[in-house]
Amino acid sequence: STIGWMLERLLGKRPESESFHPDWADDFVIGLYAGINLISMPMYASRHANSVFVPRRKGTVEVFSVGNVVAPDVDIDNPKFVPVEWYIPQPLLEMGMVPAMTCFHGFLRQLPWDDMLETDRNTWDLVMNLSKVAYERKADWVMSFYKGYKTIDGIENWPEMEVDFARMYWKRDEWDDALEKAIAFGLIASHRLEQLDPAVEFGGESLPFVIRLNQFHALQVRKNFGKFQGDLYFTKDGYPAMMELADGTRVARGDKDWQYWKFAWRCSLITVITLTDHLHMTHFRAANVMATAVRKTLSPNHPLRRLLSVFTFGSIFVNLQAMHTLIGPRHVLHRSTPFVQFEDLSEVVPQNLLPLTEKHKALLKDEEWAKLPSKVQESPYFSDGKLLFDAERKLLKDFRELYGYGSMGMCSSSDDKITGPEAAGFLNELVAENAHSHYASSLHPNVTCTEFFEEILMSYIWTVTGWHRHVG
Repeated sequence: STIGWMLERLLGKRPESESFHPDWADDFVIGLYAGINLISMPMYASRHANSVFVPRRKGTVEVFSVGNVVAPDVDIDNPKFVPVEWYIPQPLLEMGMVPAMTCFHGFLRQLPWDDMLETDRNTWDLVMNLSKVAYERKADWVMSFYKGYKTIDGIENWPEMEVDFARMYWKRDEWDDALEKAIAFGLIASHRLEQLDPAVEFGGESLPFVIRLNQFHALQVRKNFGKFQGDLYFTKDGYPAMMELADGTRVARGDKDWQYWKFAWRCSLITVITLTDHLHMTHFRAANVMATAVRKTLSPNHPLRRLLSVFTFGSIFVNLQAMHTLIGPRHVLHRSTPFVQFEDLSEVVPQNLLPLTEKHKALLKDEEWAKLPSKVQESPYFSDGKLLFDAERKLLKDFRELYGYGSMGMCSSSDDKITGPEAAGFLNELVAENAHSHYASSLHPNVTCTEFFEEILMSYIWTVTGWHRHVG
């Protein structure tokens, strides 16, 4: 297209990179690629501990709403995300950055949308046949668009692969069942693993574990897309052995459709985790609510504001982009997912999220930890996670002992009530933010200081750290 030709030449696309061909790439894909890979990432630099500034202001700013989700437009702590920000006066940044980003996202959003699903153009054969060179794998073709592009401090735009699934699990031209075992018991899905009592008996085997996705089958999808579904059952050794579909059909390991339904299950799983556990639970339910409440209610020199500045660093800027790209209509996630009522998800998902204290109860309470099956306790999320969780809990305990009482006190030593006016205001704002977004919550203004620090605040901090690392 004309837009693609102009962008490639004006923005410095490398000549050896694969080209966008009008037979498969539309203006949205080209504009998005240019905005991220050719404009944003070359200006990006790695951030470190000294990137977190001491807060200087308290107050409210204009907000941006999509469905039940409300996010601030500006971070009054003024973090610097690209080096050029150090040289532009803050008033000019505040005046120009948000309008510029809004215009860019608005431009992308209004571009035509054609999935090409009713044509023969949305196929790998066409894409690979039109490529500059012959690629051994489709992944190599994808990576050709990013190879050689680096951030301002010399780091590759596309992160180095940490786990090569194909090398480990692609065997005899199909995916080995050990892949689903790794996903369920060692990687991104271990928090969704359930132990059954009694176990399901099938094909002469006892299947004591399951990850359920049939509950998402009711989500309506567009024409030519498959439904989200699949309750996958595992043996005591962790291998997948049977999948029950939403209509009750059972697909056994080794059936002719086994590989297809495992693929459908993996796609369903990653979409559900990305949408609910990562985007809404982490970014909006925890990070956005905490960052907003902290800046609204706690003065810059308040100990709690200083502490939580570390855990909310970057949240407002990142979530503002997510409001456009991931929950806004006609943008990246909308165009790349099959949902019919995409905009309704920003109302439906928040209402169905568990309270943070319930979601993380196995780490918060020893008696709940003891209920986890040993195989689940041994998974990296829980075994390694518990080490990080306990370290963060110690940090909060030490913080409370240092600042919770005395002249800077937030808590009453006699009845364990929250007595500090700013701390009480922060708690009330957390309650209000949860209510406004219709999040299920056990929060109320009369929680004790012990509950506030050991359960509520701990749940927020864990969600934006260890949990985020796990699901994101």
